Amino acid sequence: MNLIQRLFNRAMIGMSKQGWRRAFDSVNQVCAYLDPYGNSCVVGQLCDHPENCELGDVDIEKSVQEEIARSNNCTVDSWLLEELSAWQQIHDDSEPGEMRDDFLIYADDSGLSWPEEAV
Repeated sequence: MNLIQRLFNRAMIGMSKQGWRRAFDSVNQVCAYLDPYGNSCVVGQLCDHPENCELGDVDIEKSVQEEIARSNNCTVDSWLLEELSAWQQIHDDSEPGEMRDDFLIYADDSGLSWPEEAV
């Protein structure tokens, strides 16, 4: 299994387990890598310790890249960062109740398999 598929599986299974809810920072009114209720955003799902990740505006901050690399024993290069940014955009832009379907469309368009555990 290639790295993108492995990371996609982890992210989708994690989002499924939290009911496809966004992680939201209500103080700053933005999506967060980890919210006070324990929900993680799609990129935060790839971090073993999302509490170590700094919140950025749109970009995936260096601390997050480092945590993803540590958590998944991989290198976060520009190609992978572009892929993760696309996932984060879907997470941030999806309407409530449509996130799973939006990721299903993305998986199909990108040639990724959908993990069985992501219901």
